[in-house]
Formats: sequence, C-alpha cells, structure tokens
Amino acid sequence: MDFTQVKGYSELDSGQISWLTNVYAQHMDTLDDPPKYTKENINKVLWNNELQTMDVHFNNGEIVHYSNNGEWHYE
Repeated sequence: MDFTQVKGYSELDSGQISWLTNVYAQHMDTLDDPPKYTKENINKVLWNNELQTMDVHFNNGEIVHYSNNGEWHYE
C-alpha cells in the first residue's frame, strides 16, 4: 500500500506530500512496534492549518501530528 490509497492524501499539495513522506519515514525509524503504524493502518491524513501540522489518523484511534521541523507528537 502507498499513501495514494489513504483518505485525504489526494487533497494535499506537493509540499505537504513531501513533508508527510519524509516525516513519516523518520517516525517509522524510531518505533519499537512499527507494524502498529504501517501505511495500511493509516485511516486518513489531514492538513491542520490552525496547528500547521500534518495530522495522521491511525486505525487504533491515535493521531500523530507531524510538524514542519520534522518532529511529531501524539494526541
């Protein structure tokens, strides 16, 4: 599976797509349990204009906010 099959991906511009791809890869490299956060487990992605973050919604109910400095935090 790739991001093109994730709800909301088609609404992102090229800069946001690059941002999502890069920070997601960094995020995955740090995880102890990466299968929990595979692309198959992403429910949707949304650009959060208010927070200036890419919000990644996972099937387990977690939302991870990817910021433009390459960091992320969980909701």
